[in-house]
Amino acid sequence: MEGVDFGRIHTAGKSKCQYAAKGLGSECPDARHWSKPSLFKPGAEKICGMLGVTVHYPTLHDYEQAALHGVDIKHVILRCEIRDAGGRVVADGVGARTLAQDYGDLNKALKMAEKSAHIDSALRMAGLSEVFTQDIEDMKGGFGNDQGKQDSAGVAAGAEGAAQADAPSAITEAQRRRLEARIDGLGFDRERVKDWLRRATHGRVGHFADLTTSDYAILDGKLEQWAQEQPA
Repeated sequence: MEGVDFGRIHTAGKSKCQYAAKGLGSECPDARHWSKPSLFKPGAEKICGMLGVTVHYPTLHDYEQAALHGVDIKHVILRCEIRDAGGRVVADGVGARTLAQDYGDLNKALKMAEKSAHIDSALRMAGLSEVFTQDIEDMKGGFGNDQGKQDSAGVAAGAEGAAQADAPSAITEAQRRRLEARIDGLGFDRERVKDWLRRATHGRVGHFADLTTSDYAILDGKLEQWAQEQPA
């Protein structure tokens, strides 16, 4: 099911797509303006379930022991093995993550690396690399890295401008629903978007309902930029 098991993002810029120019990239009907479908974890789980295979992470134990012994872990690289009913390895994949991407949260980094490795192995097992790409919710220049912090300056500037305006208008309920639908459609994590907003606006915006129309316009443009910067 698109949007749950797999998804696509709108990749055409505002100069090439009239819908993107209007902030309506999610409504663009031109297939050439969209990325190759990206397989999500629920889709990988369904593929494995239908084929009657199981998922294993043989290197996960090493990280568990390292954490218990107080080792300073900065990078996580996990291998995923898919095994048939007889215990034979029919496919494997690798997922990597830096703790800096998740603000030092080891649990989050492990889960994200597991997800990437699982999707990678599922694509290899089923020979679907020509149909799907890897999960693209972790964008280049997106949340949780230095580039993302630099990008936050644009929203921060917009936030300061909005604060100086006389009674800036809040976004409507329809705009909030549209924003959430677009974030979900792009495969981004709502909570990570909110976390970025909190940092970018110095705590003024904690929820999408707190956005002003100026904030909304800036964030809409940033979503388009992050979507275009996602890895191929």
